[in-house]
Amino acid sequence: IKAEARLQAFALGPPGLQALNHVVKQVTPFKLAAACEEAIKGACADFEHPSAKKMELKSFSMGETPPKLTAARAYDVGADAMAFDIDIKWRSELNAELEAHLKGIGGPRVPVSLRNARVEGTVRLVLTPLGSEGPGFGASLLSFAKKPEIGLDLRVAGGEVTKVPWLKANMENELVKGLEETMLWPKRIVAPAEDD
Repeated sequence: IKAEARLQAFALGPPGLQALNHVVKQVTPFKLAAACEEAIKGACADFEHPSAKKMELKSFSMGETPPKLTAARAYDVGADAMAFDIDIKWRSELNAELEAHLKGIGGPRVPVSLRNARVEGTVRLVLTPLGSEGPGFGASLLSFAKKPEIGLDLRVAGGEVTKVPWLKANMENELVKGLEETMLWPKRIVAPAEDD
């Protein structure tokens, strides 16, 4: 094992991170994009403001850029689980088109564009229960170890934010709140292992 670790460190840099970055790159278009789309749908469903009736997601694309893993730590959490804290930086190619239904005469609809979401923080991954049958664990638990730094570009009506100045702050707050309610430790996303 020690010889393999030295070989991996020599060929790939810090042991495992290059391989894990490759795995994340392959998983991003499928699992991570779907989770992000659901988070935005949830933020739209929970959106509340005195000037708006509702917010609706019209289209969603995650792009091809995966999160970049910059450091990882493993923890001994007993014989039945493995835990890792993984530092990530993600400059995504997010492109989400939304529509705000405003209150007032005729209920005007305002197009809203979310672009280029940025996330930096520590993701906690717990694999449990461990077993001898493939894939080796029953489920993965995914959360943020602490509140991540989040940013995004938001355009309203083609850039005319001054018509609805409250919308950008309110939308960012709803997205962060939704993230905290679903993924800030001890809350987590549970994904059952698939033995394909």
